[in-house]
Amino acid sequence: MTVRALGGTGKSCLIRKVVEEFRGESRFHFIIWFSFYEACTEDEGYFFKKVLENLNGAGLPETDQDQSSASRMREHLCRYLERFPVLLILDGLEVIQETEKPDDPRYGHMKAAYQELSKFMAHLCNQTCSTAIFTTRVSLYEFSGVSGYLDIPLNRFSLEAGAELLKRLKVEGTDEDRLQCVKILGGHPLCLKAAGKYMHLCHIPAAKIEQITGKADVFQRSTEGERVLRIIDNYKSVLSDDQRYFLQMLSLHPHSIKEKNFPILVKNYQDRPMDHPAGKTAWVWEKIIDPLVQKDLIETLNDKDNQTSFSAHPLMKLAFATWIQADDKQTAHRQWADAAKISPDISHDARSANNLESLQPYLDVIDHYHEGNDPKAAWDIYRGKNVDQRLNELGHAHHLLEYGRRFEMARKTGGWSPGSKTLASLYNHMAHGFNKLNQHKEDLLYGEKQFAAAQETGDKEEILIHGSILATYYLVIGQVHQVKEKLIALKDIRTVVKNGCSIDVYQYVMARSELFSANYSKAIELMKSKPKYSGTYNLIIHNYNLAEALIRNVQLAEAKEELDAALSLAESHHIHYLIPHIFEYFTLLFLRVCP
Repeated sequence: MTVRALGGTGKSCLIRKVVEEFRGESRFHFIIWFSFYEACTEDEGYFFKKVLENLNGAGLPETDQDQSSASRMREHLCRYLERFPVLLILDGLEVIQETEKPDDPRYGHMKAAYQELSKFMAHLCNQTCSTAIFTTRVSLYEFSGVSGYLDIPLNRFSLEAGAELLKRLKVEGTDEDRLQCVKILGGHPLCLKAAGKYMHLCHIPAAKIEQITGKADVFQRSTEGERVLRIIDNYKSVLSDDQRYFLQMLSLHPHSIKEKNFPILVKNYQDRPMDHPAGKTAWVWEKIIDPLVQKDLIETLNDKDNQTSFSAHPLMKLAFATWIQADDKQTAHRQWADAAKISPDISHDARSANNLESLQPYLDVIDHYHEGNDPKAAWDIYRGKNVDQRLNELGHAHHLLEYGRRFEMARKTGGWSPGSKTLASLYNHMAHGFNKLNQHKEDLLYGEKQFAAAQETGDKEEILIHGSILATYYLVIGQVHQVKEKLIALKDIRTVVKNGCSIDVYQYVMARSELFSANYSKAIELMKSKPKYSGTYNLIIHNYNLAEALIRNVQLAEAKEELDAALSLAESHHIHYLIPHIFEYFTLLFLRVCP
């Protein structure tokens, strides 16, 4: 079943209440909650993988743990849900629905990238063992009329309950007038609260509700949205310039904000006089944040460190953004990026900025520069601060591709004119992203692009390193002859290049090609002759490859030393995503070589 309602109505909160009630019963073997808002990925396989991980060891047969593709995982999960009763909650389905164009025939349908998930949901309708509850803001039109599927629009306040709320908010007027207000505002709790407080503040009686209405195209998708915007626009008359500027800047940022961001959110913050006994920060809370919280225009929460963060309410955020014209919005994004710019580079020591959370401030600045139509400044942060390198080392392939495509689009539309060396670097990391996702047609395509860009530079070191990297993509798909040809073509360049990094990559590919050709002793010799690599990640990969060559050559004691070194480095430098891969691969390898 689908629980459907506008944002801010309480869908997720209601389902949590349902889950709490079922927890004390034995009706379901498991209750699994998956939020598409928190998933932060466009890979539908991630959903199946996370659900199956929660079911592993709980009755899922060993043969069903082959998670090689979204299709296979879907089949495994469907079989399990047919045998064991599970309550599955999929929260925030609108994230993966087509919601951009309401007049599009596919509006409300699942996005093209989620076809396996769409099949999975259709299967759920045709089984009787398990139950699934979806929450969304938009109807799932493709399932309308399907047997076994129920669409439940979440009831907003009844006229009587809404009128009682307005009465508590001290809205003047008769009970009949307040009932009419609830009818006009659609019974949406947030609309009623915002309107009620505003009407009380401005002494607008319930009978004069039309005084605070207006029209804006941004909320044409729903009558509730239109009414919210009409209310929000009227707040302009009761907000100070500082409060309005704060909300405008807050509405542009995708994440919650903390006090350290006050210089960005508060107009002319640095020039503010210290006229408050407790300082500028206390002044901001007293004059800006507290009044906005009281008006329900922003939300505050405390994190695990008891630090307060705040953000505009999702509905309000859309409304505030409409206050800023397009040109002004680009300027505001650039102001955000300039003020939030982080000075230190990300070091080669992988213990710094070793997770997505610590990289987020860099990514936020990059996003703001893109939105501000300044891709060159975005690139200076992305490449200049080694953000691309760290995303690659941490295995965030989707982020590499997402940012790569944004830069590529900026180049195609004429907003950015990078040189050949810059293009080679961009295509290099996009190829890495495709390679990590095992999309080998695409990694070869971008590998060839990066090599072509490197050749355009005429720089022999660039040609050597990018040619060697391209060769590795051919290695992965087993085209050793292609690798040999490329290495021979690069041999003359190798003799005149002095840069250690380029030579390291070239020698690494040579060693790997010998390994693929079963010349294990030669591969070991080449790997041992140049053991020192710059950067922890590269050193782990070196130990990893040398261990493989030693195992295949049945030098197990030495292989163990290299594996221990690789795992120790990955653990101590928090490159955790490599650890299960190393374990899995070498377990299989040991079983083959040492039956």
